[in-house]
Amino acid sequence: MKYIIFTLFVFSSFILSSQVMVLTNFEGGNGLLKESGPENYVKVESELKPGDTRNVHFHCQVINLDNNIPLQFELEAEFVGNTVFYSYDNVSWTRSDSKVNDIFTIPIQNGAVYVSHFQPYVYSRVEQFLDDLENQNHDFISIEEVATSQGGLPVRLVKMTDPCIEDTNKKIIWVLCRQHAGEHPASYVTEGMMEAFAQENFQMNRLRQEAVVYVVPMMDVDMPFVGGTGKDQNPVDFNRDWTSPTHDSHWDVVAVVKQMMEDTPNEMVLFLDMHTFAPGEPANVHIALDLDDQLLLTQNFIERTNFNGGQAYDILPWTDINLDVSQDYVYEFHGNPNLLSLTPETAFELAPDGTMWTAQKLLDQGVAFAKASSDYVNGLDKPLEQILDNNDPDVEFSGSWMTSTNFPGYYSDDYLYANADSDASFTFSITPPSSGLYGISTYYSSDENRADNVQYELSSNGIVRNYILDQTILGSRWRHIDTMTLQAETEVTLTINANNSNGFVIADAFRIYPIPDCPIPTSSFDINSNNTNIICYPNPSAGEINLEISEDKIEEGQFFKIYNKEGKLIQHATPFKNKMKWNIHNKGLFFIYLFNKKKELVSVEKVIIK
Repeated sequence: MKYIIFTLFVFSSFILSSQVMVLTNFEGGNGLLKESGPENYVKVESELKPGDTRNVHFHCQVINLDNNIPLQFELEAEFVGNTVFYSYDNVSWTRSDSKVNDIFTIPIQNGAVYVSHFQPYVYSRVEQFLDDLENQNHDFISIEEVATSQGGLPVRLVKMTDPCIEDTNKKIIWVLCRQHAGEHPASYVTEGMMEAFAQENFQMNRLRQEAVVYVVPMMDVDMPFVGGTGKDQNPVDFNRDWTSPTHDSHWDVVAVVKQMMEDTPNEMVLFLDMHTFAPGEPANVHIALDLDDQLLLTQNFIERTNFNGGQAYDILPWTDINLDVSQDYVYEFHGNPNLLSLTPETAFELAPDGTMWTAQKLLDQGVAFAKASSDYVNGLDKPLEQILDNNDPDVEFSGSWMTSTNFPGYYSDDYLYANADSDASFTFSITPPSSGLYGISTYYSSDENRADNVQYELSSNGIVRNYILDQTILGSRWRHIDTMTLQAETEVTLTINANNSNGFVIADAFRIYPIPDCPIPTSSFDINSNNTNIICYPNPSAGEINLEISEDKIEEGQFFKIYNKEGKLIQHATPFKNKMKWNIHNKGLFFIYLFNKKKELVSVEKVIIK
């Protein structure tokens, strides 16, 4: 995914004195020197790039300064925050102290410094990130070019889903970012989401099994490159013409994304259009449609974000549906009871916890959003699921349980509740039709009057597991409890106990659903033959294996995948040059698969761990 850029750099320097200069001859540069004076005083004006109507963005270098005193920096722009970022190499950035009388004081090294509203997130960064993502050789990631900008830059689409499970029953997630070019913090959040979506852990493996995730990490690629703002730009704002995106300024990208959304027959359940409020505006909110279902789903997403270590944004209800805005358009034309169409707005400065945003904190927030997305999808209906409601016959209870519909968001017709610290218990029982790995979850409506220490016991075939769940949060959707290997015709039970609880305890519904196995890749050659490009020793082994690729078969971009005899992926690894070591503590038969950079199976070898 290499690229060559010839035409979009705007080399400029503006001189109003014999010494001080403001340079913007780099990617994303923006700023005009309006005034300079003694004591290293500089006033910079945000520059309107072609098509811009609002001078918000700036990113410039100030040179020829007195190295013995700090820069006194003043900014003239439509929105000016309380702080700015500065850097001496345009790579490592530090947030300034708060301004005093509209002046930012910035320390100087070697007579020069870069200054920007925020740590810049430019086009080349997203391209490098996607290169790195592609080089990880995950078979669940594909990256394609969906459009070419007016400046000749590719607009990328990232697709992530488990390839060994058919897409037929999967849900759809779409994430868009940088429809407004100057909103840099949104890109860090989106990068954090993509980084998390690509991880190999239970939560993300589950998401890729259950959903197809599409991400366009930078919709407007030209304006971030030249340092433009992009918001309310002429002839049309990217996020102001979703009904009929015919203007040249869209470079077809909005039309292409719309068409891709319309072409998939699957149910879209989550649409996130990542944005950032202007500098100086402290709010971190999810803009949600002012509809009962959207507000409830948004609150659920906020709780799941907070549960996964993220910052809990407030809700800003959006009253009037405007089909020219992507969030409203998607809800109107792809709406279903499960769809949450949301615009997360992240601030430039204060995070919800009262500290200042940094690039790393924004990346971490993206990870929390990705985990919340996994929880959200997992909370929806599943193929071949079995559900037991509180009114079904296969339940048993003791103590006092009362029926209620007072708090919305419950499953089916009603729910049961028990008083705090009572002797009440409630048991659901389901018998799976076939053996295999199952996901197990429970349902309740959450409220602050619920207990945050509810005792759950899961039992099947002599295996008993205990959990403490907080029912004040994460309700009104299926909440994942655990995965367990269940045996056919062997009962699995979930018991809810109100003992020692510090609030009301809810018993509403119980669900199990099969988790599909990913089969071992097949090949056209016999793995028992000597037709192998993998040198593996010692074999059998006590635990440590050396893997090498035959010297005459070494190619760029090759990688290994190691499976156990049941077909479960144990490790995904890229060899250093043509070698790697592999340690495993489990005994048994394993299969080592070698793939080329096109993700085609090249060779297979068997290994025995004694």
